[in-house]
Amino acid sequence: MAQYAIINVETIHKRIDELESFYMTAKKVGMLTDVIDKEIETLKQILSQSTPLLPEVSKAYDAGMLHKELSQMFDYPKGRYLNNLKLDI
Repeated sequence: MAQYAIINVETIHKRIDELESFYMTAKKVGMLTDVIDKEIETLKQILSQSTPLLPEVSKAYDAGMLHKELSQMFDYPKGRYLNNLKLDI
């Protein structure tokens, strides 16, 4: 079974920006930049394989609504449910 993790895309983008800035500075002063380049590429690869969370929650909500017993548990519309969704991660 696959295991998933929730990541903050904004944090990853910020780290990529920081690394790219450091990369340019390091390159100017003649430092080796292989490790920095690898980290940037790794973070970009992680982002390229990521799936936005809300569309997946929306699909799960829709699937639950189609199930007779589960649909009785939903007492407000999907839009309101998604807007109120709070994750303390």
